[in-house]
Amino acid sequence: MENNFIEQIVELANSLTVDREKFFVKEQNAAASRLRKGLKAIVDICKASRKGITEVRNARKAKKTA
Repeated sequence: MENNFIEQIVELANSLTVDREKFFVKEQNAAASRLRKGLKAIVDICKASRKGITEVRNARKAKKTA
């Protein structure tokens, strides 16, 4: 599990600001697919991070009981 997932999420979110402005302010519909793709990448990072955190937690529990 990568422990820098917060930095990855922040970096992705920051990279989406241009497309957010293009979609909502300038009303360019092409930016919508880039926004959705970026948000999906954030979701994927979150899911992988949640899984990794659970694995670490369970490993720690197993270690304590052993």
